[in-house]
Amino acid sequence: MSTSYLKSYYRKGSILLTSEQVETIRTLKGKVPKYRIIGDFHINENRVNDIWESRERQQQIIQSVISSEILPISAVLSEHSNQISTTIPTHTEGEILHISKKLKEIKSLNQS
Repeated sequence: MSTSYLKSYYRKGSILLTSEQVETIRTLKGKVPKYRIIGDFHINENRVNDIWESRERQQQIIQSVISSEILPISAVLSEHSNQISTTIPTHTEGEILHISKKLKEIKSLNQS
């Protein structure tokens, strides 16, 4: 029986915890009240229970496709400095404006 996708991963907007933070939460079991852990790490009670019972899910790290398109050319060059080629994208001011407007629209839809 396969586990559903929703039970395999935390939601997209969930707080990302480092492995050190997860270990800290595990060591605090029985030593600190649960509400303090919830407040300090900005997570909900179910997630604390999942960590304590070793049922934690994978964390989603979703990167925007648009964000790589609006990087300045110098940033693209520094990332791939050993792979300089003639296919470096150059955007006009109008294209950059269009991309940034689309990005704002997507962000406002995600916040709704």
